[in-house]
Amino acid sequence: MAIGVAGLTSLTSNSSNQQPQQAKASPETVQEYQEILKNDPNNLSALLPVYDHYLEIGQPAQALPLLERIVAQKPEDIELLFNLADLYELTGQNQKAETTYDTILSKRPQEVTAMVKKGILRGEEGDTQTAQSLFQQAEQIAQTKEAKAKIKEIATQTLQAPSVPKTQ
Repeated sequence: MAIGVAGLTSLTSNSSNQQPQQAKASPETVQEYQEILKNDPNNLSALLPVYDHYLEIGQPAQALPLLERIVAQKPEDIELLFNLADLYELTGQNQKAETTYDTILSKRPQEVTAMVKKGILRGEEGDTQTAQSLFQQAEQIAQTKEAKAKIKEIATQTLQAPSVPKTQ
């Protein structure tokens, strides 16, 4: 992913809907939650700490199916959708990440961060026309000069980088 996207989120975030921080689960507690999930695979109280645990120990591929089940239960939670898109990107599933950004944009058409992140993905795939359009839309919607400048910087980096279409 392009440099500077993390800074974009703080500049453009319209959401004060942050997830509460979970207490770190001990390995024993994680095992207990995994036992609960064997009997009740969609138990949200068990899914969240096990998902967090896998992220903490650097196993995003293990965390991904858990987050997919969490999002299935909370499809309107934009922050969870962003987390899901990020995990898809981290695990090389860019098409699913892009689809998730489309879902976010269908719920919040003015979501600048989703536009920019989708623009980055389109640019990486060599679709510079769509990427440019997304960056322009995001820049027009952005509410501060700083956000507009950051979007312009990301657009320049993305559109000037040699694109290498990835096969999945």
